[in-house]
Amino acid sequence: MRFAMLELEHIMKNKIPVKTLGLVMVGIGLAVHGYSQTPPATKYQLIPGPFSSWVEAKADAESRGGYVLEYDPQRVRGSVAFNGINSYATMSQSFLNGATVSDFTIEFWIKNNRPEIYQHFGGKTEFWKEWGIGFDPGGKIGFMHAWPNTYYTMRTTNGVLIAGQWQHVAVVGRGTLGSIYVDGILVTQENCLRGQISFNAAPSGGAIAGITFGFRDNTTLPDDGWFSGELADFRIWDIALSAAQVASLSSTDPLTTSQGLRHWIPFNEGKGSTFTDIIGGLQGQLFNTTWITEVPSLTIKVETVRVTMHVKPAKKYQLEASLDLKTWSKVLDPFVAASSEVVQSFNAIEVGRYFRLVEIE
Repeated sequence: MRFAMLELEHIMKNKIPVKTLGLVMVGIGLAVHGYSQTPPATKYQLIPGPFSSWVEAKADAESRGGYVLEYDPQRVRGSVAFNGINSYATMSQSFLNGATVSDFTIEFWIKNNRPEIYQHFGGKTEFWKEWGIGFDPGGKIGFMHAWPNTYYTMRTTNGVLIAGQWQHVAVVGRGTLGSIYVDGILVTQENCLRGQISFNAAPSGGAIAGITFGFRDNTTLPDDGWFSGELADFRIWDIALSAAQVASLSSTDPLTTSQGLRHWIPFNEGKGSTFTDIIGGLQGQLFNTTWITEVPSLTIKVETVRVTMHVKPAKKYQLEASLDLKTWSKVLDPFVAASSEVVQSFNAIEVGRYFRLVEIE
């Protein structure tokens, strides 16, 4: 039994509970070499990206040496806390490349510490082309947008926000129909929108037109609506998600390649005064906020694993996986290498923590 060399890319394990700060492997380009009885205890660093982790070469005692690739399928998580006094965040760039759309979804995780008072969660500040999400006294959630000289609004009933508890909120627009969900449950639905909303955040005329989180930017007037609580995983979609899709997001992270998902701000940097959109590439600034590791409990959906195998042409190989380095299961059907480099893809559904490529003939 011989071991070849392999590289793994884009790994995210299926349905793994995440309750503390962790790590996940995405975008790996590492080689694990075989044909040795004494594998070195070496940690390899990942290519820089929005996620980070490590892999380690380990010996396979039952396979007469060789190298085995191990990965830790946990996602880097975190959140940012606003103090309700002077904490806020800003962006000067546009979501959806500044598009005007009739269908959209804005969703995020929050922990509201003071749902009994008015707070402005965030939105766009451009006069008469603005939009915003706010929390009204009594635990209500409201959404408003303006175009061209009229405000369109919708609000939930009292009590949908619970003090000090992580909750998933989704605002969905489908033409003139607006919907608000909390923890995957529809709490209000009204035919009250104009049917168009502008995501352009570039300055227009005398308006600021930026994107803000944590307060209401009144441009030339005193600001207000300071948010007291925590924020994680703010996402914008250019489609109107269905009720079933929203419900799934209240317990499971979406795939980064999900159709319609255009922006994802995890707020998981853990240090510094900037934050990054890991899909759309936008960036913003934080002021007087605090990084924390507390996050909602979620599971992670399956990502595709792409394996690049460096092998001997005309030889037959099999890729196997294991949870404990003792029992190995077949991941791919045996194949004969047509060249010295073979690329295969599969879904990482409970395949285990360890991989090995075995020459069987």
